[in-house]
Order: sequence, then C-alpha cells, then structure tokens
Amino acid sequence: MADARKASIPAGAAGGDKPDNGPRESTARRLRSVRSRFRESSHEQAHDEEHPRVQGALPENPLIPSGKARYVQSQDELDELVGQLRSPTEDGGFPVFAYDSEFIGESNYRPRLCLVQVATPVGITLIDPLAAIDLRCFWELVVDPGIRKIVHAGEQDLEPAVRATGAPPANVVDTQVVAGFCALPYPTSLSRLVEHVIGVHLGKGLTFTQWDQRPLSRKQLSYAADDVRFLPALSAALLGQ
Repeated sequence: MADARKASIPAGAAGGDKPDNGPRESTARRLRSVRSRFRESSHEQAHDEEHPRVQGALPENPLIPSGKARYVQSQDELDELVGQLRSPTEDGGFPVFAYDSEFIGESNYRPRLCLVQVATPVGITLIDPLAAIDLRCFWELVVDPGIRKIVHAGEQDLEPAVRATGAPPANVVDTQVVAGFCALPYPTSLSRLVEHVIGVHLGKGLTFTQWDQRPLSRKQLSYAADDVRFLPALSAALLGQ
C-alpha cells in the first residue's frame, strides 16, 4: 500500500537542489532495479533453446497429440476452433478438451491473461488473448456442462470464465485433484504426475518469463504446448483408476 504521508523537503533545499524524497524514492529505485533484473533473466530463459522440456520421443498414445501447435490470433480462427471443440468425439461421446493459461499477476489488479493453450488428441492450439479477439465464446465452453474440460491445478484458469459469463465452470476434471483420489500425493506438480502416470520426463516449466512479450519465443511456445499435451492421456489414466 502506498505511504499516505507526504515526503518532507529539507529546509536547505533551494535553487537547483532537488528535494530528497527519502524512503519512497529509495523504494522506487529498488523496484525498478528488481523489474529490470526480472526482465533480463526472463528474456534469457525464454530464449535458451538448448534444453527441450520433453526428453526423448513421445510415447505412442492416441491421446497424446504430436506436432507443432497452431497459433490463433484472429476472431475467425477462434470461432473455427470453438466449433471444433463443440463437436462430439468419433465414438459419439460428449466433447472433451484440455486447456491451460498463462498470466502475469504483477502490476495489475487482476492477472493479465497472456496465452490460452488447448489440447485434444488431434492437436494443440495456442490462443493469443492480446490479439484483437473476444474470448467469450471460449469461456462459454468452460461453463457448458455438455463439454468436459481437463485442467491441472486449474483454479486460476477457471476464474476468467466466471467473469466473462457470470456462470460457474461445469464438467471440469482437475488432474491434480483426481490424483489425490487415486492415493497419489496432493498437491502434485504436473511434471511429477506425467512422469508417474505417463512415463515421460517433463522438465521444469518457465518459472519466470514475459508471457506478454510479442512475438513469443520458440521455447515459450514449446513449453506452453507441453503444459497441455499430456492432459487428455493423463485424465483418461487417472479416471480409469
């Protein structure tokens, strides 16, 4: 909370002398320094291409999509995706997809949504909320009880759906919660759960990175895709247990 007290100006300050704002100015300088170091380290992390997150080849599993993720930046592309996500499965079952999101919570009253990742067995799509698109049609999927959604530790990922539609999320499977009902440790990270259930070693994600930078780096796109790549297979395995 900002200090409500006014900074005092020394009696001797006159002419070209600048007033000493004391602790407030010192705090502001420290914050600028922290932000600068954060941006430098996150930039380096996002552009370090030497360490892929998934070690080795993907397992042969029809629920694990492979290939490069599709990047959506227009309303027409988003509307097309939403139509596809509403389509029933090949065996006539209700539609199902996995999703995740990337936020920046600093410097904003509400976290700034920077990326939405969607996965089905067919493929992965990355949606750019910073483009000129209206995401309400996507959030309507999240609150639709006729469509199953898969998330991992998804409380924050579900929140925008409530704000956008005024309705609660429905038919949501949270793999972190389901794992707890399968006698696995709770809470368990996505990487540990994927390794235990799917047998894939998933390296650490981007702990600090500028998800609002454009264009996103190849590493950022790759890591974002891997956050949802294994959720359909993970959900199926856990629900089977």
